[in-house]
Amino acid sequence: MHLDVNPKVLPAADLAPGARVRHRTAVLLIVPAPNAWHDLDEPAPTANRFVPLACAIDGALATGARCGEIMPARATIRTPAGRITVTRATKPFHDSAGEHDYPAPYGPECCMYNTCVGKTIPYLPPRGRAFDQRTTFGVWPDDADIALEVAGDGNAGVATLDLPPLAPDEIVVQAFRRGTARYATISGDRTGRIVWGAGSGWTSVGPPMMAQGYRVLATADLAGDGTLETIAYELDANDYGIVVFGGAAYGYGCGNA
Repeated sequence: MHLDVNPKVLPAADLAPGARVRHRTAVLLIVPAPNAWHDLDEPAPTANRFVPLACAIDGALATGARCGEIMPARATIRTPAGRITVTRATKPFHDSAGEHDYPAPYGPECCMYNTCVGKTIPYLPPRGRAFDQRTTFGVWPDDADIALEVAGDGNAGVATLDLPPLAPDEIVVQAFRRGTARYATISGDRTGRIVWGAGSGWTSVGPPMMAQGYRVLATADLAGDGTLETIAYELDANDYGIVVFGGAAYGYGCGNA
């Protein structure tokens, strides 16, 4: 049975008005949607926070907490819903389930039912500002051109992609182009994979054990060198993960994948 993924996993397009400027230092942040088939009794303690994913620092790629460290404590970021001001935490974060302590401004990348994992510098939106549990990207500086383009949930152009051979149980659930690069996510009865390529070659990556596959969220070119980073949502068995492929390599998992 193929997974029916909640469309809120996929982000809205980066269409906020205003000119875009190529900066040598820029950061891509994310508020991920919760796992589409995992109902929480209460909001996760790390929900509705922007986590730095990948960045360019003076033209060089970096990932994770380092991207938060180069941002100011109070920053204006661009989101699909407009520009907002986000701030670092000023108080320590205590993980009561896993008994971890994070000194401010650090915090976990995400939390699950029994512990929090990873280390990042989360940015908090204005009090009361929620994102309807939909995956949301943020870009700093707020006018930064990082060639961010979100992926849809569909196989537009699949006939022209010259896809690699599929197993009898596999179907294409996403297929699209970004310039000369081609991307597809493929779902089987038990698991899924993501493939990408340029020219005649393809790279195929399957998910970790216990994960169900991927959905591509977006591509970006943070360093402006023509090398695209691919941001994907990992469909874990009981929660989710976020993965960056390409010129930067980074990821974190929020469940037993």
